[in-house]
Amino acid sequence: MIEEYTAQSTTYTEFSSLDGILDLVSVRGHPQCSLNEHGTGRHVLCELRDELFSKVKEALGHRVVVEGTVRYRRDGTPLSMVNVSTIWERPKVTRSLKDLIGAFPDFTGGMDAGEYVRQIRTDDDE
Repeated sequence: MIEEYTAQSTTYTEFSSLDGILDLVSVRGHPQCSLNEHGTGRHVLCELRDELFSKVKEALGHRVVVEGTVRYRRDGTPLSMVNVSTIWERPKVTRSLKDLIGAFPDFTGGMDAGEYVRQIRTDDDE
């Protein structure tokens, strides 16, 4: 059951996805894994269905995206995940962002990059 978020709640839940390195797998009690969240380094415990366990073993140590019901702290940081529906491994990075500089030189049609972004945002608001 998904809790409604109220000002008094210390946590709330919603269906979401988390991105990170799969760094621990356990079968004690029920299958679960620990995800070292990308960007924050927080460890999030994910409760797994039995049929996902072999996929998790293969992805151990790799960067993955896990989808399910996430319980968040009031400040929006994830605590845990249940009802995991999907786990997929991110493809290996083959090029850095520096390699892509200049790959599409006339992307903005000669317009200043800042002005181009402002125009896109304005068009989205309409």
